[in-house]
Amino acid sequence: AAAPAVSSAIGQRLDAAAAPDDDIGRLARDLRTMMARIEQARDEQAAAREALAALNAGLEDRVAARTRELE
Repeated sequence: AAAPAVSSAIGQRLDAAAAPDDDIGRLARDLRTMMARIEQARDEQAAAREALAALNAGLEDRVAARTRELE
């Protein structure tokens, strides 16, 4: 939860600190791009983790039901 706020604050600082056509500006742009990719990967990883948890819960339910059938 705190990470997006931190990256947003860093992005704002990068915007304020650099002219777009100098080395610092290019570095700032590249860092913003990298931060956006990291945030996207983190979001995708969280979604995958949630999907896996749902699949595991469904599998546990199926195993429990099958076990009851066999008893």
